[in-house]
Amino acid sequence: MLLLTIFAMAMTLRDRGYQAGNYGIELSVGLPPIQYNALAGRYRKKLVDYYAVDYIFRHNRAEYCLNIPEIKVYPQGFSALFASLEGEKPLILELAKEPNAFLVDIGSGTVDVIGVEYGRLSEADEHLFTSFNECYQRIRISAIINGYYGAI
Repeated sequence: MLLLTIFAMAMTLRDRGYQAGNYGIELSVGLPPIQYNALAGRYRKKLVDYYAVDYIFRHNRAEYCLNIPEIKVYPQGFSALFASLEGEKPLILELAKEPNAFLVDIGSGTVDVIGVEYGRLSEADEHLFTSFNECYQRIRISAIINGYYGAI
């Protein structure tokens, strides 16, 4: 997975018309919110160690040298707040004005809730994530037992 990330970054530079050369890439990665507080530091260190060297990607005689000077770890889904469509502001700029908001990341078997305060990750403890996910899992199990799995 980590090596595929390097290829994806190099191909994105190429596809967006960047010329061959040296590029410093800030890498943002996500962890499941329930594991974020416990694993973020260790996961970031593992990635810093892995990406500590420059990577060279060659395509059609063009050479892209990638180095990753900065790695940030967020709860999964949080980076979606920084994305924007062409000509529109990222949602994070609007959330920077809000004292409390929630990002709900709905996956194919999970629902994660992330608290956001003035555009930053909430200082709320893991209890919110644990309680919500436990509740959701109990609803799923009940639905499966009662034959309503397709509705969940």
